[in-house]
Amino acid sequence: MSTTIKKRTYRRKSTDPLDLHVEQYVEQLRESGQPLGAEAFSTAGQAFSKRFIEAMLQGEMDVHLSGTKPTETPSDEEDPVPSVPTPNKRNGFSQKTLKTEFGPLRLDIPRDRQNTFDPVVVPKHNRSLAQIS
Repeated sequence: MSTTIKKRTYRRKSTDPLDLHVEQYVEQLRESGQPLGAEAFSTAGQAFSKRFIEAMLQGEMDVHLSGTKPTETPSDEEDPVPSVPTPNKRNGFSQKTLKTEFGPLRLDIPRDRQNTFDPVVVPKHNRSLAQIS
């Protein structure tokens, strides 16, 4: 007579910080009494997508500004005071709405003063999350 012993499997604790935040978010939803259905999933997906894409755009802007050399102003022989080149800086945000599987997603796209920032994550004129590479 052979007896089979079932091993009990436990979910391993993840060391990924994202997993910890997801677990905390779900716990907050449970404590607030909100249902954990499709609407909660959609809201969480939108919030995560917005923050993640905007963080990538900020990183792109950091790289863009650190690699940009100040523009040279044309030399004017009659000007006794030499012109100081103006470095490129951040200049606020512009709004862009992407179509996603979770619904419309409004993003804040960073701008620079010289208008030379061309984002790679969310290219200009793309309006769908599916078009993002």
